[in-house]
Amino acid sequence: MNIKDIASLTGLSVATVSRVINNHSSVTKETREKVEKVIKETGYTPNFLGRNLRVSKTHKILVIIPTIGNLFYSEILEAIQEASTNSGFNILIGITNNDTELEKKYMELLTTKQVDGAILFLSRFDKEIMTAWSKKFPIVQCCEYTRGSDVTNVSIDNKQGAYDAVSYLISKGHTKIGAIRGQLYFASEADRTDGYMQALSDNGIERDLKYSYVTEYTMEGGKKGAEALMRLENPPTAIFAYGDTIAIGVIKTLKDMKKIVMNRKDGKRNVAVLGFDDIPLCTLFTPTISTVEQPKYQLGVTAFNLLMEKMNDPDMENKSVVLPHRLIIRQSSEF
Repeated sequence: MNIKDIASLTGLSVATVSRVINNHSSVTKETREKVEKVIKETGYTPNFLGRNLRVSKTHKILVIIPTIGNLFYSEILEAIQEASTNSGFNILIGITNNDTELEKKYMELLTTKQVDGAILFLSRFDKEIMTAWSKKFPIVQCCEYTRGSDVTNVSIDNKQGAYDAVSYLISKGHTKIGAIRGQLYFASEADRTDGYMQALSDNGIERDLKYSYVTEYTMEGGKKGAEALMRLENPPTAIFAYGDTIAIGVIKTLKDMKKIVMNRKDGKRNVAVLGFDDIPLCTLFTPTISTVEQPKYQLGVTAFNLLMEKMNDPDMENKSVVLPHRLIIRQSSEF
């Protein structure tokens, strides 16, 4: 049952039925009662974002992020906030701390029509669930995507970004390259792992599982990872961190362990570190951090614009937008 069926049963146009559902003042009492009677008899639940219901009811959009511990999200959120304000929308930010039940609770804001659409920095939901949500509500995944689902999303090519980073470390003579990553909750992590392994394989380096460490996207997580990798009998000479927040923790720990010494003259080679995201602290930290830059502002603006497209045309085909990344070389990988 959809709005066209209601129009057919009432003998009215789809536009008129839409005006009734939207409480438009131009609708006569007789017409309103006629439509409401059919809706009640059929049990139809109006899709407030149907083809002819293009006017937002709340002027609010929901943005769900997994954590505030990863500084990467701040610049993207600022871009979404700016675009939202310029378009007359307010944003509600939901922080889940990777709690699946909390993620579902936030998504109920869509089903209860408390927001007009959502931008999700998530990819853990089942592909069938994501596709079903996308058919009912305007949603966009930012920096992530759910494999096998049909949902509009924007991201970079995370596999290629990781491949570029690890290939660069190999070009500097490193063959023992550690990886400090999250728990593969997200498609971006899985893609970076694929890129890491592909770079090793393409250069004839066998992947050693002991060089991979699973942690959180925090400085403390980076500290734990660096300590674990440096305790190995043959520790890595380079470390690829899946996020710059992790990389900062890694570098600080390696400095404390004298594995990184600025302007060292003892003939030893510092452990190289390469991160991911290019957060502002990369240029303020010592040594400055080599990283894979994500176009954070463009990611935020593009996510918002895609959401507006979905809200204005709920029947539009879903699309995947891939923005360019850039390998930025600074001090931390050049020892």
